[in-house]
Amino acid sequence: MEQLQLQAAQLGINTPPEVRNEIHDLEQEIGRLSAAVQAVSPPVNPMNLTNAALVPSLIDTIEHITLRGKKGVVASRKLGGMVRNFIIEAEFTNPDTDESVNWTYGFFFRKRTLNDQGDSENYELFVERKSCQCTLRVSRWINRRSQYDVIGTRRLSTLRSNPGERNLLCLIVIDETAFLIVNGRYIDFPARVAKLPEGGAIGVCEGVRWEEGMDGKTITVNQTSLWSLDS
Repeated sequence: MEQLQLQAAQLGINTPPEVRNEIHDLEQEIGRLSAAVQAVSPPVNPMNLTNAALVPSLIDTIEHITLRGKKGVVASRKLGGMVRNFIIEAEFTNPDTDESVNWTYGFFFRKRTLNDQGDSENYELFVERKSCQCTLRVSRWINRRSQYDVIGTRRLSTLRSNPGERNLLCLIVIDETAFLIVNGRYIDFPARVAKLPEGGAIGVCEGVRWEEGMDGKTITVNQTSLWSLDS
């Protein structure tokens, strides 16, 4: 970075303020990402695996998914894989709604059925239009009632909220830590996922805050891919 600035000075070029701001933001993001990785993994053996590297292995990919909103229902689509460590990426297109309608979409993972009565539990990591934030929580369906345990939230500066705009979400889960990237930017927020057993179903979902509903509207999800990081 210093070398580039020196070269610019030698050429008599002044770096515009907006470029300097972008460089500063990028340096901060790189610093936060590096600190997060170091916090969850030893420097010599990053993924806590003996003499092994995490090499993504594609499990499933779906080119186009349509999630139709209905009040009181969480629309979802499961991908083909139940793995411990993984990457899932998808591009969500915002529904055609006015500003009074809220929408939520994202991923569920480590989903398990608990008994013959259909009780279940899973993690949900989703973005929300009204609050312009992401939320990580444990969601349980017990005795036909929903229960939630919020782990953490974070405001999003990169979330696109207008109708028809697209948001590229990428979730990375390694052991007991989840990482989220929204439109190419790493989101630093509390993301420990040690409460539920490892493994379980993984997929995309919408209408997570189902009490508000989005009746009749659809969210399209393109290029959804799931990779395993298990050795």
